[in-house]
Amino acid sequence: MNKKNSLLSITLSIALGIANAQSYTTSFKAEICNCLPQQFETQKNPNKAIETCFQNTLPNYAALIDAEIVEENANIRYQKGQQKRMELMVSFTYEMVNSCDIYFNKIEEIRELQFNQGKAYITEAKIVELDKLVAMHPNHGTYLERGRANFYLENYSKAEIDVRESIRIYKEMTQQENIAAIYLLAWILEKQERYQKAFQLLDEEYKERPIFNTAYFREIANKKTGGSFKPLKNASNRRIKQDTSKLKNIKKNASKDDLKKLFKIKGNNKI
Repeated sequence: MNKKNSLLSITLSIALGIANAQSYTTSFKAEICNCLPQQFETQKNPNKAIETCFQNTLPNYAALIDAEIVEENANIRYQKGQQKRMELMVSFTYEMVNSCDIYFNKIEEIRELQFNQGKAYITEAKIVELDKLVAMHPNHGTYLERGRANFYLENYSKAEIDVRESIRIYKEMTQQENIAAIYLLAWILEKQERYQKAFQLLDEEYKERPIFNTAYFREIANKKTGGSFKPLKNASNRRIKQDTSKLKNIKKNASKDDLKKLFKIKGNNKI
């Protein structure tokens, strides 16, 4: 009987631990969401605002986070606690796209600003130049550049054709996906209100390469479908590949990490 009671006690403890974890993350995100309106009065960057609200709200949940960590060594337990906090901050950044409307609306405001800034520098004359460039050098880079230009001019059908061709050529040459081109294609589909297609594109990419930016854009597309698909939940703990050194530097570098970097990625990843 004692063994049975012990097993029952362990089973109940595990079940309660899982329930508590699910409960506190939901309420944690809700408190962060309630904190955001005040932050947006002075802080226009949604990522910086959510980081500040995370830090402000963390004291209410620190004990619950630490209670999940089973480790006798104090130093290792502390390190795991730090890792858990960082993972939560990263995962909340995309999970809350679906659950916090004011956060989603601010993201969309920034995206539209980025779009209008790009649009201001593109003219029909630029398209003529790019037509000549593509004719002379029909490679993934020139197709992507012309596709981006057509995107900013709201020639979405032409933009889609060029970006798809860029993706095809790049994959044929490298046997890899051009992730920046995929993000741009998803945005083109969103602009055409083909939200399910955008989601499916990003969901497929996420299943192959589960990284943060893909999760982020996937959740934006899902939100625009009306939440038709299952949102990611605490995915960073299970599937999203994170560079540990980057996670350790999230807080230190947070002031440099803004939405602009998500929509204008340097080099071949530039959207």
